[in-house]
Amino acid sequence: MNNGRVRKIGALVILGIAIIIFAISSILLIKFRLYLPPTYTVSNEGRFVAYGVMKFVFLLTIPIVISLLLIAYLIYPSKSEKLSKTAKILCLILAIVGFGVGILFVVLTIRNNPSQYGSLRTVLISILSPLPFWLMGILSLFTFKKIGLKTYEKEI
Repeated sequence: MNNGRVRKIGALVILGIAIIIFAISSILLIKFRLYLPPTYTVSNEGRFVAYGVMKFVFLLTIPIVISLLLIAYLIYPSKSEKLSKTAKILCLILAIVGFGVGILFVVLTIRNNPSQYGSLRTVLISILSPLPFWLMGILSLFTFKKIGLKTYEKEI
């Protein structure tokens, strides 16, 4: 097998994993929403709490799915020039969002733990908690750079 075919298969496998993760998390979120009773009472409070937790988990799986899509693009990039201009803008937005949410997590963690300010455990937790967002930002910058180099080479 040649190198291009292996890269294409690898990118398709990663793309499939991203789609499966997104589909499972979406189905679970919809399932939890459908099982909610129509009114909120003390006896069914747990279901509403579980639905709130599932919304949070769904929001945390989105950067993982986006990171997998960016990895698939880095392994086997698109050949379309029209798509590359849109992808550059999208990568720039994703990098800003990823790093912005990561910094927001760090600031809020340190701000909400004033008694433990400066402890190594708090700093490590505040930096490692938004790891999917850091990864999304870093991969977005790599993709932005790769698209920029690819379009620059085509202009020459």
